[in-house]
Amino acid sequence: MKRVLLLTLALCGCVDAEPILAPPVLPAYAQAPCTLSTTTYRVVDVELPVNARRAEELDFDLDRDPTGRIDNAAGVLVANLIDREPDRPAPVEVALRQALSSGLLAWYVHVQRCVGDHYARVAVTGDATPPRRGVAPPAAVGWSDGEHIEASEGVAEVPVSAFFRVTPEAAATWTVGLALAASIDVTADELSGAIGFAVGGSSLANLDYGDGFVEAAAIPDLDLVALYRGELVYWPRHDGRWDHMSMGIGVRAVRVR
Repeated sequence: MKRVLLLTLALCGCVDAEPILAPPVLPAYAQAPCTLSTTTYRVVDVELPVNARRAEELDFDLDRDPTGRIDNAAGVLVANLIDREPDRPAPVEVALRQALSSGLLAWYVHVQRCVGDHYARVAVTGDATPPRRGVAPPAAVGWSDGEHIEASEGVAEVPVSAFFRVTPEAAATWTVGLALAASIDVTADELSGAIGFAVGGSSLANLDYGDGFVEAAAIPDLDLVALYRGELVYWPRHDGRWDHMSMGIGVRAVRVR
């Protein structure tokens, strides 16, 4: 996968020199203040927003908007697609659970914490192998308080088509999810809570869910990337162009290592 960002600061001895405008550094690139231990959980259930109210409950402020606006545009889109009774699983949720239980879709949450420190990282990948620095996507970084963890500003691997398509074969379509955020509770054996991320508009372009409705309704609501020295990098709210669509979902996972 391409590097998510590049940061080069040019220093000058001139008193009046202004700093070069550059994208931010994701917090996962900073050195952890302690030795991390990793626990890996396999996702066994995903809760999609079933209505606009639930989409609001599963949202995150992914782009750190100064106004505090919360984000879950893709979640609202999913809710509109599901259009079902609250206590009856939608076909897309049934297919998603079947894909997870059969092994057709394998999705993992890696939790990294330190003994005696509140520092925590959360990585979301399609691989059971714990993430290694410079190899896996950067984790969301935050804090833990007992069993509860809050983390943000990471990068995820996301089976985006599985959230929209009824056919389980679509579960193999993966994309990069920027601005990964997590609000989860973990125990020795299980993990539950919510995660948020943003997917590029092109990730939804080929999902045919009823006469191309997904493509037509997939309107980006976040400005997360911009050009820097000829390369697209993670740079929230920089160029004013909405390029990604936010999504928040519920997850439940069981420990595998």
